[in-house]
Amino acid sequence: MKAKLEHITKKYFIEVTDFEFFMLNPGLINSSYHVVFKTGKEKKNVVVQQLNTQIFEYPEKIANNINLVNAHLSKSDYHLALLCPYQTLKGENYHIEAGNYWRIFHFIDNSYTLEKCENTTQAFGAGQGFGQFLAALSSFQQQDFETILPDFHNAAHRWRQFLAAMKYAKANRFATAQQEIIFAVEHAYLIDFYKKIIEKIPVRVTHNDTKISNLLFDKNTHKPLAVIDLDTLQYGTILSEFGDMVRSYCNNVDEDEQDFDKISFKFDIFDALKKGFLSELESTLQAIEIENLDFGAKLTIFVQGLRFLTDFLNNDVYYKIKYSNHNLVRAKNQFALLKSFL
Repeated sequence: MKAKLEHITKKYFIEVTDFEFFMLNPGLINSSYHVVFKTGKEKKNVVVQQLNTQIFEYPEKIANNINLVNAHLSKSDYHLALLCPYQTLKGENYHIEAGNYWRIFHFIDNSYTLEKCENTTQAFGAGQGFGQFLAALSSFQQQDFETILPDFHNAAHRWRQFLAAMKYAKANRFATAQQEIIFAVEHAYLIDFYKKIIEKIPVRVTHNDTKISNLLFDKNTHKPLAVIDLDTLQYGTILSEFGDMVRSYCNNVDEDEQDFDKISFKFDIFDALKKGFLSELESTLQAIEIENLDFGAKLTIFVQGLRFLTDFLNNDVYYKIKYSNHNLVRAKNQFALLKSFL
């Protein structure tokens, strides 16, 4: 791997010596490495990343969005300007080799990420960090900003997928999931309310993957530094952006937990997260957005459970599973979390 990474790095820098590398975040969608080397007398710290094109089919659309956002943020003091990707020596956004897309970003020193939100201080900081990001982009408008994942947070679309999955599900799967299907149908009022208000909710640039591991914190102050992992940037709403944070931060167990009696919603984390989020965004958001933040959180949890249930009914074609009822367990988990929140 060292020889491969050094070879890729030389596509971006004329001289590369004293080369070292370290794996970053193993198991995520893209393969990422912290690379340290010298170019001339200058020491460089960069992130070398191989893009997973099975998930992200149009890398140039992603590059276009990141470049547009960075151009906008470079006019402010937001730290994301430091994450603008390098271009190759040929002036390209990616180095393409054997069908693989490689790119290089700046590495921000004295920073760290968290895998889970453990306390209210972290929750407040995460809310603040993503709030700062959205506030900095509140005036962004570009006609050529691309849609990367169509209908990704479209709750009505997810409901239609669920209805189709029910219609065509194998009898044994339908029977096994009967309790969860009944729960979903009983909570369809969440989808109905979404349909009623969604046209009134402003469309904004959103990150669309607001888990806490996509935020850099300062090693010294422990305050948020910058939002990272920008491949899912596209237009969306504040409902799913905040909702995705709540869903991933406020469950007291992992989404694979099979003892559903253990599941409870962490209201202290929720309160701190919302406070941090609004501390940066309240003056930017419209009243209808603020009024429906809690609804957005409930909807996002419900829709994620719905997606797991849909995939189970569809014979597990989307999410990776470790055992036969894995997606059904995930659906039960999300629905138990929702019950604890309602």
